[in-house]
Amino acid sequence: MENTAVEIMEQAHAAETLKHVHSPENSIQTMDVLMAEEPLLRRIIAGAGLMGANAEDILQEISIKAFKSTQPWATHADCKRWLARVTVNACITEHRRFARVLKHEGAMKNRQQSRLHRPSSATTAMARKEANLVHQAMAKLEQTLLMPMALKYFCDLNGQEISLILKISPGAVRARLYQGRLRLAKTLTQKGLHYEY
Repeated sequence: MENTAVEIMEQAHAAETLKHVHSPENSIQTMDVLMAEEPLLRRIIAGAGLMGANAEDILQEISIKAFKSTQPWATHADCKRWLARVTVNACITEHRRFARVLKHEGAMKNRQQSRLHRPSSATTAMARKEANLVHQAMAKLEQTLLMPMALKYFCDLNGQEISLILKISPGAVRARLYQGRLRLAKTLTQKGLHYEY
């Protein structure tokens, strides 16, 4: 009987622990960190080149993941790193989706342009061309180079913070930033834009 009582107490303790891990309090803690770090997450999203409705969609996706998270966080910094990783992954997914959409839109645009030959003003055309060249150059960067650049130049994070978020060494962060700047400059120069790095 004593064994049975001990087993019952262990089962009750396990059930209580499980209830605590899946309790809304943990989601509220994660949500509190999300609210506190929202400006950082917005900078990460903007740094990845996503704006407007796309940025809001990603922020909403992150909020849902944070709300559903049952991970107990030891510190605010641990949760902040997790949120930053979730944001980076959501941005990468959005870029992949956007690349597929661009490919489809490009095919549609080529068909429409073959039917309609409406020229636009020269300044608008140049601005669009320049913006498209920069966007294409950024899209051609590997994700391993794009995300450190976005975190460094749009979020003002230092190499140590970037290394924690991306789970790479600070030396790898410096190398990827250097390679990213060189590749971006080379691509833009080949396309006729002058880019200083």
